Amino acid sequence: MEHDRATRKHARALYGQGWAVAEISRETGVSEPTLRMWRDTEGWSVTLSPELAIDARMTHLVNKETKSQAEWRELKRLNELRKGMIR
Repeated sequence: MEHDRATRKHARALYGQGWAVAEISRETGVSEPTLRMWRDTEGWSVTLSPELAIDARMTHLVNKETKSQAEWRELKRLNELRKGMIR
């Protein structure tokens, strides 16, 4: 399936805001394998420093109205990682 440039740009922006590939797939209708291919071939992961990537993911999770137990665990792990980077 072909995706327009705007969809691709939107997906990259969401990734930069800390959204997981599965979340982006649900939001945009683009398959997870396609999103992973875009991420890997276009270097989405290297555009953010590790600190900014963690901060973006934490912000996204904190702003979700409802969180699963897995998301709460992820937030806790990210917080511990971030604290380790500050020391």
